Amino acid sequence: MPNALSQPADTSTSAHLRGPLAWLRSQALAKEYWIFFCVALFFDAGFAIYFFLFNLFLLDAHTTERAIGLINGAFTLGSTLATLPAGALGRRIGVKPLLLVCILTASLLGAARIVFLGTTPQIVLGFLAGASMSLWGIAYLPAVARLTNDQNRASAYSLIFCASIVTSAIGGAVTGYLPRWLTHFAILRSELVMHRWILLASCLIGVLAIIPAARLRLQPGKTTDEEQAGILTGFRLTPFLLRFLPCMALWTACMGAFLPFANIYLVRQNFVPMQKIGLVFSPGQCLQLFLGLMTPAVIRALGLLRGILAMQLVAVSCLCGLALSHSGPVAILLYLLFSTAHWMCSPALYNLLMSEVNDAQRSHAAAMVMFLNALLSSLTVTLAGASFSRFGYAIPLGVIACAGVIVAVSLFRLVSPYMRQEYP
Repeated sequence: MPNALSQPADTSTSAHLRGPLAWLRSQALAKEYWIFFCVALFFDAGFAIYFFLFNLFLLDAHTTERAIGLINGAFTLGSTLATLPAGALGRRIGVKPLLLVCILTASLLGAARIVFLGTTPQIVLGFLAGASMSLWGIAYLPAVARLTNDQNRASAYSLIFCASIVTSAIGGAVTGYLPRWLTHFAILRSELVMHRWILLASCLIGVLAIIPAARLRLQPGKTTDEEQAGILTGFRLTPFLLRFLPCMALWTACMGAFLPFANIYLVRQNFVPMQKIGLVFSPGQCLQLFLGLMTPAVIRALGLLRGILAMQLVAVSCLCGLALSHSGPVAILLYLLFSTAHWMCSPALYNLLMSEVNDAQRSHAAAMVMFLNALLSSLTVTLAGASFSRFGYAIPLGVIACAGVIVAVSLFRLVSPYMRQEYP
């Protein structure tokens, strides 16, 4: 059996040092990948603005916090419940049709949520919108895998993830400054009307992704007669998936237990004033963007599994530091390093998953990992919130960090014997 942990040196490592253009050329990414990159750019840009602003829009419409909680809960429930059926649908109709359905339905439902403001319609539309958005993860993971090879797949996922950072930053800027600009020039006086037009514009940006998506050429995956026989066939667990999926879900749940509370942690511990919290998250996004592009270099230097383990250990070490920290600058630095290391892990883990399953099973594998991630994360976020409220931050963060170390080492030890190939 080949050593799946070792990787030979690659010329793209030195290309990293010569500049971004030289590095991009060294990756030899196909034209079809860049078409898909445009799809992701439009879709992420539109819905980054949408999700930044939607809850504020509901508040402007005099929706109560309780109703907003129910609406967001319906969205999460729809996204979780639709994940496994979406995986089966992706294998049945193909990745490109699934992508087109996702873009069209997500944009239309997004527009409908701006028009129908009653609590009941919002809950129903929230559930349907969540189900529609779940198609994106099921489509894009297999799409990128099919448009790349083992040599450039890590770089391809890193570029997509970094593009989402840029679009999130743009979404924050648009949400923060465009309403002020429109009010300053007296273009729109009502905040409700102003937010509605911005949200409609974001849906239009999202639906523009359908133009490059229609041009995308994705070769149909090869399936055996046995795989075509039943809708549940693709959900059969291989020895690799049997070990990878629980570890991936537990890792996502551990990290996700703290991420929603990071800003509250920095404010409640008196490390950052509330009015300056944005000054922490903006540099964090810049650091994620820069180091996210370095993920392929880390993988080439250490190997795929060792690289993942190293990034995971950096993340949990930062959590340990946050649990013990009594200094504002130190806590901010540790948070920035934690969020960046966690962000770098994601494309590497998805690269590992998509490389180790065959093409016919990729939609199902994506569905299973998304479903388990959502299921466990919703549970751990609830437990984490109760723990932070009762015990403060030091003890729960220490527990999360210890659990993260166990999961990271378990992933490394359990998965390595069942990897099918080396990663050059």
